Amino acid sequence: MRCFLFALAFVLLISGQGGAASFENKRAGVMATVNGRPITLHQVESLYDVNEGAALLARNPSVEFLQEQYGASLATLIVNALILDELEKRGFPITDEEAREAEELVRADYHPGDFETMLQESYIELDAWRGLLRQRLALSRFQEKVLRPRFSISREEIEARYKADKDIYTQPEKVDIIWFQDLDKASLEARRSAFLAGNADQEDDGSTERESVRIGISRLPAQLRKEIASLKPGQASPIIQEGGLWQFAVLRARIPARTLSIVEAYPQLEASLIESKFEPVYDAWLAEALVRADIHIVAELKPKAADSPGGATNSTGKANRTDRIAVPDSTPDQPQNPEQEQGQGQD
Repeated sequence: MRCFLFALAFVLLISGQGGAASFENKRAGVMATVNGRPITLHQVESLYDVNEGAALLARNPSVEFLQEQYGASLATLIVNALILDELEKRGFPITDEEAREAEELVRADYHPGDFETMLQESYIELDAWRGLLRQRLALSRFQEKVLRPRFSISREEIEARYKADKDIYTQPEKVDIIWFQDLDKASLEARRSAFLAGNADQEDDGSTERESVRIGISRLPAQLRKEIASLKPGQASPIIQEGGLWQFAVLRARIPARTLSIVEAYPQLEASLIESKFEPVYDAWLAEALVRADIHIVAELKPKAADSPGGATNSTGKANRTDRIAVPDSTPDQPQNPEQEQGQGQD
């Protein structure tokens, strides 16, 4: 489940006790503190670089640069610090062992040395990446331990969502096939002849790929889809060429189109409802946390003082807010890294 937590009012973030104009930790590179927990410029830069996909190098960043480029990243880190405090207070901190295990899962997807190379090419230091990883793990636990217990899902809500989205739970017609592919047509012809003769397990030279799949008919290549349309279970299609490969398929079974029952669709229905309820519950928690928090921000990253008690104002006189700042995705098995998520499995 992919859930995004939103809605941070920057005018609330600067309401912590104490002033910011003479922030004593500024020289040490500390941009803010949250209940005494420091947030450094280096952390802000690292989060910005990960989210934007490019490093902006600035030894002496200007006020405008800090406000325009790093303000949102700082706000996100402030929220993350509040979340870490909440988990520690409730006895659910992210342990060093959990962080190590999560890092090992990420590293397992890379050849030796490639992980470090990826970080270097992204201008991200290993320690900074580890800090972001720990925050990602914290976000997932925060949803589970803090937000989820704040609401329930009723049977009536499940039924209403099912009726409203019934088309989503209609599965198209599928076929169960054995799919053979080879670069060499003669080898594939031998495999097809062996299969039709009842020697399906006959060994080949290893060049022929064989895969059993259950797949929607619409996802098959057009020519193969046409050939399979006239087959009966147990029959093989002619050999065709597609994308530089010779291939044929053996039809094992046809699975008619059907609509999932409410019981079958329940996990998806529940996940959809949970995601829709996270945002208002999160907003309520954040408002509570900000009232209790002691937050200090360096003057350069604070909006200009407002004439009215409502907060900073823009040229229109309205409250100047950084609305709906997205907290990074919280899926624990996919920490911050530039690789794109890839789908798996068949229809």
